Amino acid sequence: MLEDLKAPVATAEDDSLDTDDSKQVLGREPKVKYEPAKNGVTVVDIENSGSGFAGLGKEELMKIANQPFWVRLRWTLFILFWLSWIGMIAGAIGIIVITPKCSPRPVWQKYPVYQVFSKSYQDTDFTSRPNGQSSGIGDLEGIRQRIPYLVDLGVKTIGLSVIFPSPMKDVGYDISDFMQVGEEYGTLDEFDRMVKEAKERGLSVVLDFVPNHSSEDHEWFQKSINKTDPFTDYYIWNDGVDVDGQRTPPNNWECRYSAHNPSQIKSTENGDYEVEKEVDVATKTGECGSAWTWNEERQQYYFHQFAQEEPDLNLRNPAVVEEMKKVARFWLDRGIAGLRVNAAPFLFESEALENEIDLPNGQLSNNHTFNLPEVYAFLLQIREVLDDYSSKDGMERILMTEGYVDLDDLAKYYKNNGEMIAQMPMNLGFTEVTDSDMTGNKLQQFISAYLEKLLPESMWPNWVLGNHDRSRVATRVGENLSDSMNMIAMLLPGTPINYYGEEIGMEDSPDSKFIDRGNRNGFRTPMQWSNETNAGFSEVEPWLAVNGNYPNVNVAAQDAASESHLKVYRELVKIREMASAQYGEISFPYVDEEIFSFVRNKSGNPGLLVAVNLGDSNRFINFSGNGLPETLTLKLKNVGGTPDISVGSTVSSTNVTIPAKNGFVFSY
Repeated sequence: MLEDLKAPVATAEDDSLDTDDSKQVLGREPKVKYEPAKNGVTVVDIENSGSGFAGLGKEELMKIANQPFWVRLRWTLFILFWLSWIGMIAGAIGIIVITPKCSPRPVWQKYPVYQVFSKSYQDTDFTSRPNGQSSGIGDLEGIRQRIPYLVDLGVKTIGLSVIFPSPMKDVGYDISDFMQVGEEYGTLDEFDRMVKEAKERGLSVVLDFVPNHSSEDHEWFQKSINKTDPFTDYYIWNDGVDVDGQRTPPNNWECRYSAHNPSQIKSTENGDYEVEKEVDVATKTGECGSAWTWNEERQQYYFHQFAQEEPDLNLRNPAVVEEMKKVARFWLDRGIAGLRVNAAPFLFESEALENEIDLPNGQLSNNHTFNLPEVYAFLLQIREVLDDYSSKDGMERILMTEGYVDLDDLAKYYKNNGEMIAQMPMNLGFTEVTDSDMTGNKLQQFISAYLEKLLPESMWPNWVLGNHDRSRVATRVGENLSDSMNMIAMLLPGTPINYYGEEIGMEDSPDSKFIDRGNRNGFRTPMQWSNETNAGFSEVEPWLAVNGNYPNVNVAAQDAASESHLKVYRELVKIREMASAQYGEISFPYVDEEIFSFVRNKSGNPGLLVAVNLGDSNRFINFSGNGLPETLTLKLKNVGGTPDISVGSTVSSTNVTIPAKNGFVFSY
């Protein structure tokens, strides 16, 4: 083929190619060459000679540019260009908007919940009290007057203990009227005033709710004794059984404690009292005796999980359930933000009344009287009441539950059979921690198991350090480690639930001579506000003696001190607002028997390291190699911590000194 293309070439001088059209190609002389091919295809080569392409002049270009076609084309491209830019910007904004991100936490998640034991917070001489005098009992007006303190403390939710009329056989949990305020606490108007002022200052109130039992003085019980409908079956009644001609209770169930149990408390030679046998009031039976008490008037036994003065309500009766819903609505209508269900696992018992099993430790099993499945169904109905209010105004209503249950059962209080129940089933594990048995490994195991159970199911954790049924944290772990325990509870994922006085390191009082069942009054003593008489709690003798350490351990003194438990607590509330504390992942860089530490880290934000030495000697820890940088900055330390390092100082992560019984919070 290449040889075929080398045939003789004809030039433009040939007469056969001399035409006018071939002489002008865009204003210049062309050279045209023909190269016939053997296969019949003719190749034409036009050779341009002379100057290059001259192009169009300005006037010609303008004429063409102003033609309608080109004008329309330019405007079309111009518009398409800007539409594309606008589309890209809108798309970017849309991606930012719809991309999952850290939404603001609701206040009950972001800030601590602060439990107030109403009788012990602040006594006043409010005008509704007879003769306008103080009584030695904390009241609603006292709580209202202390709202500025709570605001300054940084809490947003007040957990309010019982404030209802009661004969006080069980420190107010034996309620004689669910929809009234006990006269020692004030009036409904004063309750409304307290709630209103709390709301105005950004606080919400969660009220104790006791659906398990009432007082024996309650109108319902008195009418139930008389078999006055509809109250006949408001409580759990039984004829009992005949054993060898003797009437006996229907089974061997025992109550948790008694109002007057002489075997628990005995007098000493000097007139004081001591506990002979302490009873675990939460889950165990003690020396209480039968859970069935004979009523001579009705000629039947009635059932009581707790003291005989506290008959159990029959929550299998739909009318009783409606009564308790009515109670919930009554207080929700008065502005509360939620309910804390007291003694939730005890709400139901087996209808078959089977005997419990005798255990080797002398206790009875609780298979038929504790944490039955019906509990969750009842709580779900209360959840629905709260949700009805939330749907009306868009303000979330909180349901908290109290009960000493294992982790698997605790998770069911969050969600059961796919239905959400409580936002905060109280995690009471920390209330059992003592200095003698607390180790870093045990803390990690407990915390990890709890978080691994909850977080994958989007259940919000919480951490309770103390309550009115357990010894105070400063007594259980010591004054120094009480700060460290607050560091842990405050900065773990979840909500810390603090008991009044923990923020100043209040301890159990050995001075309280009024001993209730289980010897619990030592950790219910009046709040220590100042070094004035009765710690600034009351102008008269308080219902319980104030702890004798109040001249040194009080709010006023700690507020004025350069460092104090109170200031540590306030600073922890501020640290909780950091993105890593709110949204960060958790890891445990170094843990052994004496050392407990964890890291909270959210990418792109300062991280946090909490390190606590539970042991009796100083420790030197290398935290490097755990994703931590070379330099750490101290943000907070225990009261009385080492003077060798001050807040704001930096240390090397390769050699961090942690003094005995102390804790640090570092940032990086």
